[in-house]
Amino acid sequence: MLFHLAVACFGSQFVYCRGIASSHLESKLAQTSPLRARELVLQPAEPLEAEQDSLSPQQMAQLKYLYEVLGLIERRTPASGRELLFVAIDCEAYEHDQTKITEIGVSVLDVKNTRSSSGGPDGSDWYPAIQHLHLRPIEYRHLVNRNFIKGCPDDFNYGDSTFIPLTDVGRILSRIFASPGDLHSASDLSISIPPAAPPDIILVGHALGNDTKYLSSLGCSLNNIVARIDTQKICGVGKHSQPGLAKLLRALGIEAKGLHNAGNDAAFTMMAMLSVAVREHSEAGSVARALAEAKASDPTKRKPRNWQEVRARDRLNSVPSQAAPPPPQPANETAPPLSSTTGPKSQSQTVQARLARRSVTLATGPPPGPHVPLTVHPGPRPDNYIKTYLNKTSEMENRTRRRRRKQEVRRTSGEGVG
Repeated sequence: MLFHLAVACFGSQFVYCRGIASSHLESKLAQTSPLRARELVLQPAEPLEAEQDSLSPQQMAQLKYLYEVLGLIERRTPASGRELLFVAIDCEAYEHDQTKITEIGVSVLDVKNTRSSSGGPDGSDWYPAIQHLHLRPIEYRHLVNRNFIKGCPDDFNYGDSTFIPLTDVGRILSRIFASPGDLHSASDLSISIPPAAPPDIILVGHALGNDTKYLSSLGCSLNNIVARIDTQKICGVGKHSQPGLAKLLRALGIEAKGLHNAGNDAAFTMMAMLSVAVREHSEAGSVARALAEAKASDPTKRKPRNWQEVRARDRLNSVPSQAAPPPPQPANETAPPLSSTTGPKSQSQTVQARLARRSVTLATGPPPGPHVPLTVHPGPRPDNYIKTYLNKTSEMENRTRRRRRKQEVRRTSGEGVG
């Protein structure tokens, strides 16, 4: 009885409060115009914040400062009187141990070269004035990234790499930041540098926060840095869609060769900064539109998530096109082995040879369409032959089956009860 009485009281209070809220809304609607009343009804309590692709005030300030330094607009802030240089930095760490810095790339551009000549429509006329350096610690020269990214430490595009002891990396980097005008002399400890006032440095990088952490871990002092330019943040895109270096270079029309080499990445970062500055000064928002067009016309596909998708992609690539279908093979005839040639093997020939070694034949019939899967069946093989990868279940399925089997055993034996 008491329970029903409490429920009735709570219901009456709820209806009373709801009536007060509705009457308040009706009185508020009566005092406003019809159009305004409609907006008041349809307006949500907490509107969601949409991502803005326009430049933030910090990005606009960086671009305006860049215009002044490069001489694209008249400089309003007075110069300090000291030498001013751009220094682009990039560090490559070993993928299985981020504390091991395997490569350091440095590119330097003197501001005097940008003010004395025009950069052209895309800033490419300033590229020859850039100095490049690629440092590699001797102790880590055997560490090459292969699993998550494809490293190429031996493919430096701008000269020879410089191998240095790991204990000298911090000293050499400090000499470079103290005297970046003569990059190669600063990287040689046998050459003495005359004492002089350190110049002002504008540090440039792509995802610059990672590289500054690596520099700090190497013991490099960054005392004479007056500004930092991150090419990932001045492109005019939202903070949740900041492009990678390869995508940015493709949108800017810069041919990227040998990415994931620290020396090449530092050079490409400097070129990207100059190109973004010149393009945005001539037409605001042009870089963001170029990035959107490059994303829409990107020919690359989604990377395969596991080895089953890799094998399925290889089998589909080995199928000839619909325009010129080959004659069908007999059902019991295996694929012929690949003949030895001097040239490089194509992907389809490699897959055919792999299928032939595993005694697997392609199913007869017309080539499959875009929605018809390619069917394969095993050919004759010995009794002790291991099952092919086509019938192999994934490791996740095996783990799930073993876990369920253990749970069933525990349930029947009564171990999990209570």
